[in-house]
Amino acid sequence: MQENENIKNAMEKLEEVSQDEKLRRIAELKEKARRDEISGLNGARREGERKSKIEVAKKMKEEKLSVELIIKITELTKEEIEKL
Repeated sequence: MQENENIKNAMEKLEEVSQDEKLRRIAELKEKARRDEISGLNGARREGERKSKIEVAKKMKEEKLSVELIIKITELTKEEIEKL
């Protein structure tokens, strides 16, 4: 009788630990998804900022502003500006 009670307790403890592991894994996956989303958004933001700088540099170049001024304002490299 005591042996059955011990087995029952052990099985309950195993079930509890298994559930905790599942919950921990679910929490880890949710956190990873959140970080991946933030990373993707940051990458998209940086790409948008870069495109904006390029457009500004093109307009400045059309207005015959100096490459040095364009570099200072846009923070693009001389090589990047010369390719425009």
